[in-house]
Amino acid sequence: MGSSLCVVGAALLIMTGDRWLSHIAQTWQTPTLLSMLRQGTLLGDWIVGSGLLVLAVGVGYLLRCPRLQAVGLYALPALYLSGLSTMLLKHMVCRTRPLLLEAGTFHPPLCFQAGIDSLPSGHTTQAFAIAVMLVSASPRLAPVFYGLAAMVGISRIILGVHFPSDVLAGAAIGLLCGALCRRQFQRLPWPGART
Repeated sequence: MGSSLCVVGAALLIMTGDRWLSHIAQTWQTPTLLSMLRQGTLLGDWIVGSGLLVLAVGVGYLLRCPRLQAVGLYALPALYLSGLSTMLLKHMVCRTRPLLLEAGTFHPPLCFQAGIDSLPSGHTTQAFAIAVMLVSASPRLAPVFYGLAAMVGISRIILGVHFPSDVLAGAAIGLLCGALCRRQFQRLPWPGART
């Protein structure tokens, strides 16, 4: 349901006020905010995400916490599935990033030129995929996990590297990839698994 709403929202934004909203968001840039957002956006980076999830597996093992181990272990496929999906779509859709001269234009069917890879936002996709898995393990922390994922998406818009529709599309893909992996996660025979 959430994925469908994000896709519809992204389509509407592309047809209407995507560039305008992107421009408005970029007017909020201040040196302090940009510095904070550059750090916060790293939560959606696949290298940082992989490192944190591997760390969760290791810490879970050392602390004999199977729940933490399982979350780290099963969130990794969600991260990689969302990242792979995003990369394939980026090079099929070929949308120019906001800060470039031809901002928002499409150059399909296939492209591999730097800067023509705006739709969908990979950082947002990966942040939401991981959030879904974390919420599976700790549902009470859903506002925190989804809030952090949303912050990653908002940071991408304000930093000027993605349009709002790119972020909504990324959230939809991340939610979908996370949901696919969550099904496997919920079937686990370990004590903390939810059915």
